[in-house]
Formats: sequence, structure tokens, C-alpha cells
Amino acid sequence: MITVTCIEWGLIEMESKRYAAASCLFKIWTVIEPDEMHSWLNLARSYAFMADIKQCLPSLREAMKHGLKTKQRILNDEAFRSMKNEKLFKEMLDKLQQ
Repeated sequence: MITVTCIEWGLIEMESKRYAAASCLFKIWTVIEPDEMHSWLNLARSYAFMADIKQCLPSLREAMKHGLKTKQRILNDEAFRSMKNEKLFKEMLDKLQQ
């Protein structure tokens, strides 16, 4: 029940551009399901929308650790557009498949 609430409200907060609130909800999701790739990816997305690279990259790294394999998924996501010129972000993407 907590997981579903975090996902649903997190997505509502993202849609409403309340990224800090979304990140709190997605962070709870990662605690509840630490091996769930989507929890980490959504957390990374919320940080990316806030242009918080220091929080985004570790979350993105966890998403990769738990199943994120393709670079295209990140490149097509508008959340990560603000990060595209960051050196560490580019280095992380280089570790993913096309």
C-alpha cells in the first residue's frame, strides 16, 4: 500500500512540477523496494528536473545496477536534458548499451 501511494503521488507531483515533493516520495519507494529499477530511475528523474546532479547521478547509478541497460531510454527522457553536457553524466551513459 505504501509503495502504490508513493508511486501514484510521486507521479502526480512530477506532473505538477513539484519535483522536491516527488523526490521525497520516490526516495521512500527506494527504501521499500531497493532492488526496483523504476524506483531509482524515477528518483533520478526528479533530481534531474531540479538540475541536482549530485543527487541524480547516484540514483541513476542505482537504476543501472538494478536493470537499466539502454542509453536511449535516458536520452529520450526530457528530465535528463539539463544534464546532457555534464561530464560525469556522459561518462555514466557511456556504460550503457545503445
